[in-house]
Amino acid sequence: MINSLFSIGAQPKEDDSLVSKFTLIPPGNGRRFFLGSDEEADGDSWCQAINQQVASLEKKVVSHHSNTTMEGYLHLMDSKTFSWSRYYFILNGRSFQYHNSISAELGAPMANIILVSGKSTVKQLPFDDFERAHCFNVTGEDSSSGRIITFTVSAGTQEEVDEWASAILIAY
Repeated sequence: MINSLFSIGAQPKEDDSLVSKFTLIPPGNGRRFFLGSDEEADGDSWCQAINQQVASLEKKVVSHHSNTTMEGYLHLMDSKTFSWSRYYFILNGRSFQYHNSISAELGAPMANIILVSGKSTVKQLPFDDFERAHCFNVTGEDSSSGRIITFTVSAGTQEEVDEWASAILIAY
């Protein structure tokens, strides 16, 4: 249980016993939300919960792209440096592609694989493989070279992994 202080509209009175203090200011409505906790672990729990909510809002099933099945942010592992970077992924029909950000989605993708029956796979990876939770591989045909390539990606939650995997499997 998280012990917290929550108020809307006015700065709460100063409480020196609070270790973690947060101010959330949503765009457009002028309200401010103040959160605080008296233990660092509780503050970390709040940060994690807020980050998960933001991630789930960024990921969306889209209606403004006629063929788009799903899109949202995932982390992609660089196959050369083994480092992780956040990209905006779009599953559009049998095309699984990524862009630098949501605002870059109308331009050419950084990479694109075509999901082909008999060649494409989706495979969830154990935590031990990368010491990172919610990882999975998506294998398909590189749209520019025709070679079979694999994207190793990581989602924020197991639910997101399941949603992406289902959408990708349906696509091919």
